[in-house]
Amino acid sequence: MNRLERQFALALLMMASLLMSAAAAGPPPSAPPGSICVTPQGWCPAVKHGPPGAPCACQTGNGWVQGTLK
Repeated sequence: MNRLERQFALALLMMASLLMSAAAAGPPPSAPPGSICVTPQGWCPAVKHGPPGAPCACQTGNGWVQGTLK
């Protein structure tokens, strides 16, 4: 690969990582109540903290996914 091809491949990898889901898989971590948003696809840090059970959303590669605060 020449330098231009390597730079293009690196740019593609960086863009792909940005488009991947922001919602994490697996169990949510221990955190203060109302600071983790849990969705059917996974979890993410809450954009806005609130009472557990309140609606929230996590951004994914396909847009926002609705969930609830835990």
